[in-house]
Amino acid sequence: MGRARASTRASSGEIIVPVSTICAVPGCPNDAIPGTSRCADHPRPKQRPGSTRQWRQQRARAIQRDHGICWICGLPGADSADHVLRDRDGGSIELDDIRAAHLLCNLRRG
Repeated sequence: MGRARASTRASSGEIIVPVSTICAVPGCPNDAIPGTSRCADHPRPKQRPGSTRQWRQQRARAIQRDHGICWICGLPGADSADHVLRDRDGGSIELDDIRAAHLLCNLRRG
């Protein structure tokens, strides 16, 4: 549910006064930072590594290196890459930390 930036006209009708909006995070009563939909306590999450050029290149290299064989199920046709050590546990996008995997296998694994 998006919120539009609201404004109102002063009694003279000439001056537009911006009206603050509430943070887009459910349950947060704070005012949003002007020009954004969130307050200072709820910044937008950082972009995931799956959308960077470097990740796409490393994923392609891992799939090529592993000859398209999914390391989870052992079948050909891997179209994704999986971290050996998860990002949150200190993993990286270096080739020694990723393996070729089917996207569905990767999602099932968690």
